[in-house]
Amino acid sequence: MDEMTDSAHIAGRFVSLDEHRGFLMIVMAFDHASYFVARTHSLKLWGTPLPVYPDAFWFWTRWVTHLCAPGFFFLMGTG
Repeated sequence: MDEMTDSAHIAGRFVSLDEHRGFLMIVMAFDHASYFVARTHSLKLWGTPLPVYPDAFWFWTRWVTHLCAPGFFFLMGTG
């Protein structure tokens, strides 16, 4: 066995789960930063109209990030 698998085995952690959580955190950071950089997200309040995105890229970026939170919590529970 190589050194990386030995240290992961001893610590009782699955490195692949930590890597997936890290990836999800990067995607979420991109989503949060896109609000401050491009101002593409409007405030989500009850009774307000749905946001209008300037193009498909911003829409799909926002849509994918909605899947990150449940994925992160699922991986947090499995680790």
